[in-house]
Amino acid sequence: MKVEDLQLKKEFITLTSKKFNIKVKQYLPLDEKFKVIKEVLQIVADEQNFVNELNLKVWSQLAIIKYYSDLELDEYFNNENIDLDKCKELYDLFSVNGLIDDVLKNIPSGEFDLVNSMIDKTVHEFYKYKNSIKGILEAASADYSSLDLDASVIQEKLKDPNNIGFLKEVMDKLG
Repeated sequence: MKVEDLQLKKEFITLTSKKFNIKVKQYLPLDEKFKVIKEVLQIVADEQNFVNELNLKVWSQLAIIKYYSDLELDEYFNNENIDLDKCKELYDLFSVNGLIDDVLKNIPSGEFDLVNSMIDKTVHEFYKYKNSIKGILEAASADYSSLDLDASVIQEKLKDPNNIGFLKEVMDKLG
């Protein structure tokens, strides 16, 4: 039997929240799930190389609401311009009024658990890699790639008193 013979529908069910009259998707196509994960990772990734669980929860829930509901959140939460303070206010507003719970409870539990699990695993694996020997060496390599550490070049640059900034940069990089 061929897949075409099954006559499968490409439609996805959407429910309307009775409390807020918000449409909530019951399924998110795989491409959209990847977008949710990517957005959350871009926001929660920081230079400290550890997962801040509160940030992860806040941004995961906002991203899930953005992609699963018909609320237009691009002015608060999009890839090009993220106003973190505005997003935090939005999260607090949604939380206090029960909107987060309302939207999340209208997503089927299997669907919600899958997306939430994918987000958690991706973020934790990202930090696991960043804190691994390979990740640390890669970061160090990127830091030092912009420096010219050839001794003769350094000696020539140090002759010029205007290159004190260069010396400071080299010393900072070397610890």
